[in-house]
Amino acid sequence: EWRVHDRLALTLGLRAEMLRLSTRPAYNPAADSLLGRRTSDYPGSRVSFSPRIGFSWNPFGDSRTTVRGGAGIFSGRPPVGWLIGPVRSTGASVRTLTCSIPLGSGVPTFVADPLQQPDKCPDGRGFSDGPVALIDRDLKPAQSFRSSLAIDRTLPWRMNATIEGLYSRVRSDFIFVNANLSGPQGIDEHGRVMYGRLTGTGRAEPALVGNGRFPEVIDLRNHSGGHSWSVTAQLHKPFSNQLEMRGAYTFSRVRDVQSLTHGSAVAPFDIWASGRSFSGLHDQRSTGVSSFETPHRVILAATYAAPWRRWKSDFSLYYVGESGAPFTFGDSTAGGLGDLNADGTSANDPIYVPRDANDPAEIVFGGSDAAEQAEAFEKFIMNTPCLRAQRGAIVARNSCRSPWVHTSNASLRQSLQGIRGHDIALQVEVFNLLNLLNPSWGRFKTPNRNILQHVGQTSGVRGQPIFHFDAGQAGMNTQNLESGYQLQFSLRYSF
Repeated sequence: EWRVHDRLALTLGLRAEMLRLSTRPAYNPAADSLLGRRTSDYPGSRVSFSPRIGFSWNPFGDSRTTVRGGAGIFSGRPPVGWLIGPVRSTGASVRTLTCSIPLGSGVPTFVADPLQQPDKCPDGRGFSDGPVALIDRDLKPAQSFRSSLAIDRTLPWRMNATIEGLYSRVRSDFIFVNANLSGPQGIDEHGRVMYGRLTGTGRAEPALVGNGRFPEVIDLRNHSGGHSWSVTAQLHKPFSNQLEMRGAYTFSRVRDVQSLTHGSAVAPFDIWASGRSFSGLHDQRSTGVSSFETPHRVILAATYAAPWRRWKSDFSLYYVGESGAPFTFGDSTAGGLGDLNADGTSANDPIYVPRDANDPAEIVFGGSDAAEQAEAFEKFIMNTPCLRAQRGAIVARNSCRSPWVHTSNASLRQSLQGIRGHDIALQVEVFNLLNLLNPSWGRFKTPNRNILQHVGQTSGVRGQPIFHFDAGQAGMNTQNLESGYQLQFSLRYSF
């Protein structure tokens, strides 16, 4: 820390970190040959530097106004669960023997002795290779540039105000890419990039490298896309030694390439697609609305301490109102259907919004009640603003949003008679106070994101998907734990 002037102080810092990757012994020659890699291509140790600077300035010298801020490079912790993926998933360490014979006739008999396990099916088929996890040779730790600027001001009537701006830009972050896909195979009539073909029954047949020797080859790579910024205004008012209140409002924007949340060792095979919905190129690094974005947030808090000294009582109230989570309407049909771009998964396919749901040239529904489904879907689009605004296009990533979320908690702590100078307190906490006051308040509404079910394919060279729409399953759902209030009683002994 360096005090430049009696009104200005600077803080300088430098952090150095070494990331050591020990994946070299776990490479798979067969998988690497498909991607044109060599053993030496795997990353070794890397050192990252994080310089930072901060300042605090008292412009008027009266301690009523303080300007503070800073900027620097920040590095995240290594995602160990993802980095050990290549050690576990080499394509050969776990292999599967699948024998599909009608009625099970001739299927090899189970043998408990691991040394006598069958290694072939009656039709001569042997073990199939397992999935492969890879790491890019130039992989870097997650790193971002962040800066902040804030003004603290003491106002009349003992009020304290703060306004603060934060800005962050990604220097390096992680993205999972399915390296097993041989590349785009065409574009459907709605502009969706296809990575294979859909059969007459609607099942996907992805075009895979190496004739599909490996079921999945997931590569962990870096990208430098994504940024976020926010502005927060806050007021704090102590009314007395017993009562104080605080209020804040935050407006923010967050853009990223892939919203990653999973941290287990098998994550590459779970989240390479679920981290991002797309209809274009799967390895494209364009940014979109992050799944973590909360554009608006209001926080209100109050605490009150009773004036009596013995049998102390404390009460606190906390409320957070914020925008709902962004999401993408898609099709995630089970049973091998729903993979609208034929890339091997149905977890990343946004739906096409027809200009007119009653037009079979735009969308096809199956079943004897196809006309009723079309009419119901048309009504659902009209009542859903994010779909109504995207007619004639594939839904953009995270272009829809859940309803506003209300979180309200209250706590009452009552001190009891102490024992030998030690304090005993009974505490009652209410989670979702609004729902306790009124059963129709405080409901946490979650949308059904997969509103269409892919049930088949029309005939012809350019067949269309056939969908099923259940109006009863569309819309919002409040059947979750967050929609009800909870009470918690605790007894605390302080010594």
